[in-house]
Amino acid sequence: MRLLVLVATAFGLVSGLQNALEPYEGGVWLHSMDHGMTPSSNLTALVGENSPKKEEKIGEDRPKKFLTPYKDVNNGKKCPTYVATCGKTKNCVSVDLVDKLPITKYRTIPHEKIIKVLQQRKDLRSKHLRIRSIQEWYFACGFYTFPLIVMNQLLVAKALDLIGDKKPFVYMPEDHHYHNCAQNKSQLDFWEKWFQPVSSEANWRNISEEDVWEFSQDSIVTMYYDTRTVHAYPYSERDSGDAKWIQHQRELAGLVNTEYLHVNSDLRKESLEYTSGAFGSEETKVMGVHMRGTDKFTSHKIVPETYIAETDLFMKNNPDGKIFLATDDPEYVTTMKNKYGNDKLLTRPVMRAAHNIFYNDSVDKDKKCREVLLDSLVLAQCDSMVKTWSGVSEFAVYFRDSEFGQSPKFDKVVDLQLEGPSQISVLAMTDDEESSKDEEKNNLTACEDMDFIRRNSTYLPPVLRYLKCDQGHESKQIDSQLSFLASDKCDRYSGSAFMNKGHDHIRPKITPHLVELGFGATMHSLVKPMMMAIKNGYCIHDPIGWNKYNCSSWSQLFQSVDTPMSGLDEDSVVEPIQTSYKDSSFCHLVFQGQSRWDWEYKGWKKCSLDYSVETNGVQVLPEPYQKKGLFFTVAHILSFLMRPKAALYKEVREFKEKIGWPKDQPVIALHVRHGDSCLETATQQARKCDSFDTHMESVEKIAKKYGIKHVYIATDSDTIWKGLKKYPQYTFLYDKKEERGGKRNNETVDILLEARRLNGCNEAYNVVKDLALLGEGDAFVGKFTSNIDRIAYVLQYRRAGTFTPYISMDSPWCFDFGVRSGRTNTGMDFYC
Repeated sequence: MRLLVLVATAFGLVSGLQNALEPYEGGVWLHSMDHGMTPSSNLTALVGENSPKKEEKIGEDRPKKFLTPYKDVNNGKKCPTYVATCGKTKNCVSVDLVDKLPITKYRTIPHEKIIKVLQQRKDLRSKHLRIRSIQEWYFACGFYTFPLIVMNQLLVAKALDLIGDKKPFVYMPEDHHYHNCAQNKSQLDFWEKWFQPVSSEANWRNISEEDVWEFSQDSIVTMYYDTRTVHAYPYSERDSGDAKWIQHQRELAGLVNTEYLHVNSDLRKESLEYTSGAFGSEETKVMGVHMRGTDKFTSHKIVPETYIAETDLFMKNNPDGKIFLATDDPEYVTTMKNKYGNDKLLTRPVMRAAHNIFYNDSVDKDKKCREVLLDSLVLAQCDSMVKTWSGVSEFAVYFRDSEFGQSPKFDKVVDLQLEGPSQISVLAMTDDEESSKDEEKNNLTACEDMDFIRRNSTYLPPVLRYLKCDQGHESKQIDSQLSFLASDKCDRYSGSAFMNKGHDHIRPKITPHLVELGFGATMHSLVKPMMMAIKNGYCIHDPIGWNKYNCSSWSQLFQSVDTPMSGLDEDSVVEPIQTSYKDSSFCHLVFQGQSRWDWEYKGWKKCSLDYSVETNGVQVLPEPYQKKGLFFTVAHILSFLMRPKAALYKEVREFKEKIGWPKDQPVIALHVRHGDSCLETATQQARKCDSFDTHMESVEKIAKKYGIKHVYIATDSDTIWKGLKKYPQYTFLYDKKEERGGKRNNETVDILLEARRLNGCNEAYNVVKDLALLGEGDAFVGKFTSNIDRIAYVLQYRRAGTFTPYISMDSPWCFDFGVRSGRTNTGMDFYC
């Protein structure tokens, strides 16, 4: 298995986590060792330009009933040991790893900020890391949020080698739902009451402010949501929530917990005394069950019948066994006792209520903490466990290793809310040592979860032409509806349809306007207008707005949109089912007048966000296709719009024959963009100018797996041809006459087009031809930070009717035109 390590390792900084960290590919820290980063790499080339991001109110994703923050972090009380954060006092160092993305749950530590922190490393290692909690979250934090925050600060600090001889310590004196500082006679802070110090060599009482550093408050929020830190349950759709994902979370937790996270000895002792009496002999099997009830809002509740299916199976296989039930809901206790009786069902005498206890400050705070910790510690000593998404039961898994490491592993842990096979994204990227049987099982998911591509930069199914998954009802339906909206059947404000009094409504129309940027981005600028048209039932006209590419009309490059999709005729197009034909947001007007000068126009920004799946979820998609997801919808829209006109299509066919494109052998489609992407301005798009040999490393992975010998190359480079001789085992297919290099190596294509030093429509024509040829491939290698490459793969997917193997060298596939929500494998953001 490839060793994927933290960015610090890539810079040659720290090896402490190197051998232990083999993160799942959906959560790679910041760089892969096989990406070629060395200590001598040019760091500035890796730094992307962050767009201005609006500050947000932390906690906005919580239910409104919890949005009643205290007046200050001490709840108006005098906490005698309280010292404000470094960010407020300026008396100590506050480290900035903040991602100010407006939607909190999508935050990721920016790569450029890690670079800056690495430059501070020497100074930080000479001080103590003081670990704080998120002070603006106290009103909504569950108990285990606090140790989770500690774990992730230690994980990041250790990964970046920021901990030196002066050991870290936790400092949590503030008042909240689980700690009453004003009535704290022991003068212990929250952490000291329940957990052992993370280091016996450091105590906050005798360390001066000048000798400490902290992560800033917003940095702690950022690392809480970063997909590369420990998550006790899925926080957003970026967390796949499948079996391999949760296993990876537990492995990450183990990297710090064994060393740093231990409950106080009296709690451990009390839990052992309980289990030794209640569980009976060592031969008696005990299943732990955590039934989360009253305060559950992070995910849906699981009904008792679902748990009972597992406990019934356990009791059938273990007639003498017992069930330990941990729950906050008295109704669950009644249900389980009625089912199994007092002799088989074990419960601890804890506080339970029909309503939330843990956010009720009238309840004894110390008692709440002790009970939740003991529940987790007892669950950790069971032979097996049934659980849902909850810190209580997830920390039981952690405690099994950190507190009871001498015990055998759980017989099994049943996670009832794991996403099923349809959500297993990372398993599509199986390593060579995994069996073909496992590969086949895992890759059944690609057709069922089409948005797996948004989480993965690599997909290598067990065989080349694996599954046909694009021929279902929804695929034909969206093709038919698009064809209807562009046909004469669609009601419009003028013409015979207007005069027909038999119609009880008149459909509005939209003529999408191109936003002329790079050609790929220009095509992507039409997708959100088309999403709006399908969602609201608007008639569609040919897009307009060619200027930089100076084509006379849409049909100079593509078929008119009123041409039905292949396989459909005028009689088979289907009208979208709509109850209203009004877009109250007026985005239809915005999209008809949009241009590249609109980036600062509030109305256009709003409409771009209104149709952003990354911001609002799949509900922004047309309703019939929300379950299919973003990739499915975008792929159908683009393939509908970008059907080459007949003459160009004929030219592609003739060109394939001319260059010897094999009819019965597979071809890898490779896009190598050099030219203006190697200019300094290209860093704004988070792209790196990789060599041809680097591209060929990815080609060879696919070629060896599937036995492919032919490679089609689309490129703007005039220098790579000499390198082809190094790879005699391949037959390279390319256009030897296409104009490359020259002035493109010195100035961006955009500048050349604006100055009319390139023929815009010819340039567009050649790009469409390249895209059509890339779409003819059977596998793809490129970079999904490129609009062209994302379109090329969409066209390949649509032609093949399935997900073909791909390696994107820098990021997963994404689409969000006008919104900087793309994330590369190295943590940089870009417009996608």
